[in-house]
Amino acid sequence: MRYDLIGAPFYGLDIINAALRPWNYITHACGAEVGDIVVRRITSDWTMSSLRWNNQPSVTTSGQGTKGSGVGRVNTSPPRYCSDPAQEVYYSIEGIVQAWANGDPNYGLRVGALNEGARLTTANTSQRNGPG
Repeated sequence: MRYDLIGAPFYGLDIINAALRPWNYITHACGAEVGDIVVRRITSDWTMSSLRWNNQPSVTTSGQGTKGSGVGRVNTSPPRYCSDPAQEVYYSIEGIVQAWANGDPNYGLRVGALNEGARLTTANTSQRNGPG
C-alpha cells in the first residue's frame, strides 16, 4: 500500500509516534496460532499493473512493525469466533516514518507474513480514510 505524502508536515522532524491500524475481522486461526504479520518499508518502485508474486518490490526490515494478530471470525464453515473480537491491530511504524522524514523515498508499505512459507497466514482487513 502506498499513501501520497507529498507536503506532509513531518519531513525533517523527529517522529515520536506512528502506527498502521488495519481493522482485522477475518482470520484463519486465533491468537498465536496465526503467526506474526509484519509491516515493512518498500525500498523500490512498483506499479499495481505489473505487480506479481515473483516480482515483488524490495523491502527493508529496518523499522518494521510486527504483530501476532488472529482476531475476529475464523474463516471456516460453519464460522467460529476468536476470544478477541474483530478490532484494529496496531503496528508501530515509527522507524519507517522516520526514514521518510529523513528523506528516504516513499514507495509504500508491504504487509505480509514474517516468515513466508513457514505457515499459512491470512487476515482480511478493511480501510477507512480520515482521522482516528
